[in-house]
Amino acid sequence: MADMTITIPVKEDMQDGFADLCQDLGVNMVSVFEAFVKAAVQKKRLPGELEVAPDPFYSPENIAELKKRAADVEAGKFTYHELIEVEDEEGLA
Repeated sequence: MADMTITIPVKEDMQDGFADLCQDLGVNMVSVFEAFVKAAVQKKRLPGELEVAPDPFYSPENIAELKKRAADVEAGKFTYHELIEVEDEEGLA
């Protein structure tokens, strides 16, 4: 089977950081991607750990605050305000 070229768009700062990491590890980016693809095919899953910083909206503190506010609204503990439209600095409403 012939080799196939895959083009992956990556933001320049991310590409530079990844290239620096690979250089520090003594490997090149192509070798890393080839190893990743090989491991994924062999294991039938993505290798390694993927982590994403949790969304602060779903933090336990924020969820507790949202539940408290929802309970206050259900209990009638809120103030109704009319929408007041103001112009911003550029004169747009």
